[in-house]
Amino acid sequence: MASEIITNIFKETPHTNYILEVADTNHNAVNLYTKLGFKEFKRVAEKHSKRSGINYLVYMRYIK
Repeated sequence: MASEIITNIFKETPHTNYILEVADTNHNAVNLYTKLGFKEFKRVAEKHSKRSGINYLVYMRYIK
């Protein structure tokens, strides 16, 4: 379902560059975005990682 939504966004919007932020601990999301063609371009350490459970915020980009 999520992959269908993202694929539809790619088809229906005029944009050529898509950027998103995802937590490094959200492995399912990272795998999905990678499968759809997103590439990681930046990783930022989370300041309160022990409290949030997130080590890094991963920034991913897809270019049509």
